[in-house]
Amino acid sequence: MTTTPISVSHPREIHTEGCVLHPRQRRIRHLRGLHLRNITLDHTPTGETRIHAKVRSDTKDMIGLNTPLDRQRYLQGINKSKFLNVFYVLEYIKTGETFYVSEIKDRCLDADFQEFRLDEIKYGLEKSFRLKIWASKYGSRDQWILMMNYVIDMKYLLYWGSTLESFNMETKNTVIVELSDGVYILPIGVDINWYKRVCIDERVNKIHVESLSLDSLMKLKSLNMGVEDLQQSKRKLELRIRDEIQKTVKVDKYRIHQLERSIAKQKEINAQRRDKLEELVELKRQRLKLLQKRRTIRETEYRKFGQMKEEFAAMYVKHENTLQDLVIERSKVIKTVINIFPKHDIENWLECKEFEILPTDLSLKNITDVENASDSQYIEEINAGFGYVCHMVSILSRYLAVPLRYQIRPFGSSSYIVDRISQINQRKVFPLFNTSHFYRFQYGVMLLSTNIGDVLEEAYHY
Repeated sequence: MTTTPISVSHPREIHTEGCVLHPRQRRIRHLRGLHLRNITLDHTPTGETRIHAKVRSDTKDMIGLNTPLDRQRYLQGINKSKFLNVFYVLEYIKTGETFYVSEIKDRCLDADFQEFRLDEIKYGLEKSFRLKIWASKYGSRDQWILMMNYVIDMKYLLYWGSTLESFNMETKNTVIVELSDGVYILPIGVDINWYKRVCIDERVNKIHVESLSLDSLMKLKSLNMGVEDLQQSKRKLELRIRDEIQKTVKVDKYRIHQLERSIAKQKEINAQRRDKLEELVELKRQRLKLLQKRRTIRETEYRKFGQMKEEFAAMYVKHENTLQDLVIERSKVIKTVINIFPKHDIENWLECKEFEILPTDLSLKNITDVENASDSQYIEEINAGFGYVCHMVSILSRYLAVPLRYQIRPFGSSSYIVDRISQINQRKVFPLFNTSHFYRFQYGVMLLSTNIGDVLEEAYHY
């Protein structure tokens, strides 16, 4: 994919509605993060992916063709192809030097990268920079493609708001730049009239001035009467003081000296108490600040807890729906397997309530006949049959979520079974094909029968 550096669309217009930073004062050091919405590598006009049906099917697809499971896998493959791995790089325009590389966001359609600060960065006063966005498909992480290459002049950014809570644009590959005063969108492909209608708040704050009320008049009257009473008390007190001074013209010097000493001592005590009071006030201020911080943290935790409760409830409902779908899918798989493998032995095993694993005609004598058989074609058919059974038991155990007691390694006519439970000093791997060590083959058949019993017991419940 070839890309060309893109600037903002013409004609260039500077919009100052709602933002705190003036457009001509925006710098690289004001960058705080980047967000991507509706990420896609599809550049068709409608954004639809064309699906070409196969005219002929391969031989390997003949069994189970057009089953719900196949269609579900096919749809899952299409969904996975829509998810992308992305990261971005920021470069200086003049020098081409890279000054920031983001983390990689895996399997996403919308990417919210972590915030950063560029206060002390070199060339932090630049007003423009180059943005390169790299992407790779979900299944091809090592094959990166330069998806977008933009030259961004920060004064032409469009202010959206302080947060992304109400962001609802459906444009493909929308780039959202986060600055210190809020979030901005690139004007590329944006209808300016729509932007003005949606983003600019036309509410006007009105200042309300209350008029003088009767209550205020009554308060002023009461205050005036109180002032007059105080003035009268003041005049009476002045008269009494004047009379007392005239009566006590001769004052005892000794009493004056004692009073002065008492006053000085009391001043010292008051100074100490004042210092102690200031310390207590400062301690109270610090504790109030700590309590406010704890209250803020607790409120934040409460909000997070509420969000987690909502997420848990949604996940629980989704989990219950998934379990129900899984039960239905298991039933479908069992029916599909029965239709694919309509053998009388398997039907008898499924209908047997006592779960007798091996049919009556398969006895030790039959296995001994296999040991004494000299026909190589007959032996190969027996080995292939056991490999077929191993493969079927392994697939059924995965679909039914039944853990096998003994691990099976299906390799066609050379399949094995592993016994990690028994206390055996020799090798714990037993063949499920005729070999020179026939007793090990017999023991492997017994372990396979035990696994079949576990699977059939789970299938009987369904």
